[in-house]
Amino acid sequence: MIRSVLALGVLGALTAGTTLAQGTADTVAQAVSDARVNLPWLEFKRVYEEKLRQELAATQAAAITPIYSINSAEYQLRLSADGAQGSLRLSGELLRGQPLQLPLFAADLIIAQVTQAEGGTLLSDASGYRFYLDAPGSFRLDCEILLPLQEDARSPLIEFAIPAAVQNSLQLQLADGFSLLSAPGQEVQAGRYHFAPQQRLQIRFSQDSLAQAPVVDSFSRIELQDGKYRVRFFLMPRRELQQPLRISFPQARWLSASVQSSWLENRLADTSNELIVKLPPGWRQPLSLEFELDGDLEQLQLPHIVGNLGQEGLFQFDTPESTQLSLAGTGLDQGLEPQNLTAALREYAHIDSAYAQLAPDQMLQIQLDHFKTVAAPAIVLDAVYQYTSVADNGTLLSVLRLQVPPLPQRRLRLAAVSEAEVWSLTVNGEARSLYSQADSDWIIPLTDQNTLVELAYWRKLPALDLQGRLTIPTPALGLAAQSYHLAIGLPERVELVALEGELEPGDGTRWPKVSAFNGKPYYFSQPFYRGEAPSVAIHYREPLDNTRPENGS
Repeated sequence: MIRSVLALGVLGALTAGTTLAQGTADTVAQAVSDARVNLPWLEFKRVYEEKLRQELAATQAAAITPIYSINSAEYQLRLSADGAQGSLRLSGELLRGQPLQLPLFAADLIIAQVTQAEGGTLLSDASGYRFYLDAPGSFRLDCEILLPLQEDARSPLIEFAIPAAVQNSLQLQLADGFSLLSAPGQEVQAGRYHFAPQQRLQIRFSQDSLAQAPVVDSFSRIELQDGKYRVRFFLMPRRELQQPLRISFPQARWLSASVQSSWLENRLADTSNELIVKLPPGWRQPLSLEFELDGDLEQLQLPHIVGNLGQEGLFQFDTPESTQLSLAGTGLDQGLEPQNLTAALREYAHIDSAYAQLAPDQMLQIQLDHFKTVAAPAIVLDAVYQYTSVADNGTLLSVLRLQVPPLPQRRLRLAAVSEAEVWSLTVNGEARSLYSQADSDWIIPLTDQNTLVELAYWRKLPALDLQGRLTIPTPALGLAAQSYHLAIGLPERVELVALEGELEPGDGTRWPKVSAFNGKPYYFSQPFYRGEAPSVAIHYREPLDNTRPENGS
């Protein structure tokens, strides 16, 4: 027979929490005194397997999914013009499993008082209420509750989410003047209803005063244009209108409406601030009204519909990018997401960005800060090229070459170069006439596309001497450019000594070529040309040894 020899410490670990057969227990008792035990292999194997089974059973028991039941859900509600108030009672049992948080109600239900809570603890956060069950057993929850009145296109209603229960009942009481339109389940006796498990409890009712009140979602778009506030008021009925709309406006200048003028009474005037809109019976189409206010107002009252049960006080304020807007007011809430609005209102009023809401009948405080416009070039050319050829007799022939984008009046106006005469003008390679105005401006006709302009002009100066200073005539374009480039061609007998001005030596090997340019070339460039006539003068000389200098650059 195979036997195993176990140390006492190992045997203690194997037999912890395990019930052994009496014979094995005696053997263990003997092992306590001997500190060693001889255990048959089959007996060792049986004890070890039993321990594993117990550990597995404990692990599985810990992982059992909680099972619970809400056996009964009883609701008692009294409806009035302010909403509903009443009580609820839930009772049930956690049958097995670990502690859990039982979801009960969303945040649309208000618990005014907890009168009794057994078998658990009521928890809450922004999403609603949960009942924490810490151990298997029965539980019960009694509460006093409040529910807000809601309204849709059909009728006023009370609606809230409820937990699923085996037995569901509702005891309903209506205030005077109310009529029940629909209730859940089946009425078993006066005012008492039983209904099947469901996700939401809904009760619809009507009242003469409520049934006639308009339910219209409204939205105001306010735009600052040319020093005036232009307000467009959008109205989206959520049910058929049975009576005229009374719309309260601030004192304003009336502009227009999207409905027939014959339906409007008491149009806005200096002393009137209410407009009656008489729509055909059963009207449910959207409409809009437009009016204008002075742009120096420091406060504004938004238009609203008298007695309206729909959304009020919603608005957007659009200002030019040169204006900073600050708003204040009671109950003002800004930065609201358009998804909070109904799809119909968003589409009709073209609401695709954040909006704001002001409490009803409150004044909107307005503060505008206007920014000053910083002068900047309206058009910036890529580059301006000027090629000036200098003859020994003092004649200067200059060619101005530039690419001009489309301009509003399809003409380019330059300041005429003093004492210069025009030699030629080409526009996109074709000869064109140059025009002048008051002998002070040159006017170049352009096309409605990008235009390549080459303007040649000449001017007579004193003949070149052995050395001297020569001013290069340049035009004032009035158009900014990323860069200005000047090429100067001198007679072969002289060389360039220095240049006055902001230009720096440049590389003209890649510049565009013009046929009228000749002489020994020198190239200069200046970044960020602002449109003024550059001040350029050169100093030249004839070398004393009469050696021809190499071409400058």
